[in-house]
Amino acid sequence: MRSKLEAVKKCNHNCQETSLQWRSHMEKIQTASDLIEFAETFHFSNTEYDDKKMTEEQSNAFWILLCAKLGRSRTNRSLIARVLQLRANEPPPDCLRCLVDMTDDLNDIQSLMLQYPAVLHIQSSTDGDLLLHRISWHGYQFKKEFESILFKGIEEHVGGVGRFGGLVTKNKIGQTPLLILFAYVASRTSEEYWEWLCDIIKLAVQQNTIFSSENDADSDTSSIPLLHAALELGSPAGLINRILLQPNALTICDFLGRTPLLIAVAEKSTSDDLIGNLIRRYPAATLQKDKQGNLPLNLKLKAGRKPRNRKVVRNEYNRTDAIRDAKDLNLIGTFVRGSPESLEIQDVSTKLPPFMLASVDNQWPIDVVYGLLCTSPWVISSYSSKD
Repeated sequence: MRSKLEAVKKCNHNCQETSLQWRSHMEKIQTASDLIEFAETFHFSNTEYDDKKMTEEQSNAFWILLCAKLGRSRTNRSLIARVLQLRANEPPPDCLRCLVDMTDDLNDIQSLMLQYPAVLHIQSSTDGDLLLHRISWHGYQFKKEFESILFKGIEEHVGGVGRFGGLVTKNKIGQTPLLILFAYVASRTSEEYWEWLCDIIKLAVQQNTIFSSENDADSDTSSIPLLHAALELGSPAGLINRILLQPNALTICDFLGRTPLLIAVAEKSTSDDLIGNLIRRYPAATLQKDKQGNLPLNLKLKAGRKPRNRKVVRNEYNRTDAIRDAKDLNLIGTFVRGSPESLEIQDVSTKLPPFMLASVDNQWPIDVVYGLLCTSPWVISSYSSKD
């Protein structure tokens, strides 16, 4: 027994000594090209009994040293191609980010995604771009490559579960792949480009529903209307306005019985201007419920107001806050003008009337709560009598 333990200790000692010698040798290599050549000679292997197989420690050391050398030199495509041909174990996250920073060629982007799916989650350290941002700039010209990366990203939950595979993830200057793609399509006159973008929008939402943890097996994802899908994505205003040119876009309901307005109000980040535009174009939607009985007004009150654009300072209230409160009051007033009767309809899940929904957790300013109550004061007595 003692001899076996001694043999194991000796083996571990030899492995550690070999790893140190191996790393010491790599650190003496001057250029990224020579380091890659060394790795090609030693080679990576997934074969369990390969004598030349790198250990995980050696592999990590290789990646760290390589990224440091690549960061100090001008990188050409042939170098990236050689890295990808190594078939090495997945690099640490910082090294993956280094590869993202260096990769611009579309073929390399595709190869990088296939070899290391985790790279789809990595945003560039320079501009915050995902690989999906990079390919979006080429638009319809490389539509198959774009679709491949998008759908793989949805499957891998890039951006988080239910976040459309990174299609709505912002880079450092606030651009999303969807925004880049729309700008590309809008600058073209061919209707073929627009039709492809519409297909992408619908397919992204369909695939997102399929791979979402909240997916209902009975959901009919094949019949999602275009405007509904675009609103689910939080599409830019220009894209929404172009879709609104289509007849009946505002009156169609999806498989959950939702109008476009019901989708828009359920998301806190939806702009007030967009919600107001939808109501002005189709006021009847303010009184249309989905299959669960939710009204647009109640959904909006539960979703809450848009967050401040600046850091909240305790006890500070200035002109910007006053303008924000006035806009919120005007927005809620738009719902009330469209369907005054909605002030008397309780929320399905909480059983609260609108004025009480607005007061929960102080989500809405007191002017909104007071305005809802003053417009229909009898709600208090009718609500109290039910208890």
